[in-house]
Amino acid sequence: MDRKVVILLACILSGCSAPPPSSETRPATADSLVLERSPCFGRCPDYRLRIRSDGNVVYQSRTPADTTRGVAQTQPGTLAKLVARARAIGFYALPEDISSDSALCSARATDHPSATITIFEAGKQSRVVHYHGCRLATDHSVPPQLQALTAFEVAIDSAAGSSRWLSTTGSKTR
Repeated sequence: MDRKVVILLACILSGCSAPPPSSETRPATADSLVLERSPCFGRCPDYRLRIRSDGNVVYQSRTPADTTRGVAQTQPGTLAKLVARARAIGFYALPEDISSDSALCSARATDHPSATITIFEAGKQSRVVHYHGCRLATDHSVPPQLQALTAFEVAIDSAAGSSRWLSTTGSKTR
């Protein structure tokens, strides 16, 4: 009998199967993503929103005297697309607190807001707190990683449609 046939039969009879893909190649299934924006010295919005895997969006203002709450629905696959974007910008390699990393935040301007993104996947969570006053000391520029993170925050707001709940008195997302 041909050697290849013998190996194939042995594999079939013993129940061999290909190993499952590693976690690096298999996309994790996200349960939800939370974006929280903090107040600043001025008119920055202060709210928390969650996008769930079923497309449900829950918004809650945390601005004093603003009791705005909202629920909406996103397009199917919105959360998966956002998680793919998080991977593409290197979200999972960022430090949990951007302001504690001197390579990304060697100079801090005061009175800026923060944006915190938390992605819940398969029993774990990945979180990044992004203080928007972080700069590079030499030229006060914003590092490319933080520009990408800021664009990701805006994409989350856009996907959730958070602008519909923001006060018309000046609180707008960046």
